Amino acid sequence: MCLTTKDQEKLRVLERKVIRRIMGPVKDNNEVLRPLRNEEIMTILNQEDIVRFIKSQRLR
Repeated sequence: MCLTTKDQEKLRVLERKVIRRIMGPVKDNNEVLRPLRNEEIMTILNQEDIVRFIKSQRLR
């Protein structure tokens, strides 16, 4: 089975939603709660998103 570009993007969106839900809101500089930004999520994941994980597992 091949992952199309559209499938890959859907997986990444789902992954970001799950991470936001798990981590919850964070306090901004002025103590206002806000959801995590995409860049912050990528920092948490160390640039290893679900699509890269799937591809690496397939190579194994």
